[in-house]
Amino acid sequence: MTILDLNTYKAYKSINSDKDDIRFTLIIDAVNAFIEQYTGRVFTTYYDIDKTEYFNGLDLELYPMEYPIQSITSLHYSNDAGATYTIELVEYIDYIIDKYNNSIISLKNGFCSVDHPVNAIKLVYKGGYATVPKDLELVAVHLSDYYKDEDYTPRKSLAGASIDNVIQPDMTARLPAHIRRVLDSYRLIVF
Repeated sequence: MTILDLNTYKAYKSINSDKDDIRFTLIIDAVNAFIEQYTGRVFTTYYDIDKTEYFNGLDLELYPMEYPIQSITSLHYSNDAGATYTIELVEYIDYIIDKYNNSIISLKNGFCSVDHPVNAIKLVYKGGYATVPKDLELVAVHLSDYYKDEDYTPRKSLAGASIDNVIQPDMTARLPAHIRRVLDSYRLIVF
């Protein structure tokens, strides 16, 4: 499921004409890709489909990419550098799910003790949202308008008047503050 589709965009903007559908679709597709790339998440894809991720065996806390965590199908560790994952970890004995921080915490001062910690933990889980959160959907509408109206250009002239848009040195600062705030709240921070 995409974050924003053409029909939802047109409903938000009260557009009844099909005249600009091709242009709107191109912009909406680019906005969807940008949001997923910026946040590092896909939001609804793994809500009811298993996702597999691998973690370092020395980690004390695991942060899955898709949250909130809906369920854990399995959590295994490997003693042979990831060739096999035969040792299953058990919830409430080996780990707990921290629903507030969207993480999985070891109850035994580490998930495992391994000689080869890289990719030693294999997590299979479901995570994300059943539907796109409304604030994220609205940001996608605003971001589509931002690109449609070319508000990212430093200077525009309109019939003798000009509009100056202040451009900051990094790309994230170019986004309007209200859009950046919402996107940052969904952003996956990798440690």
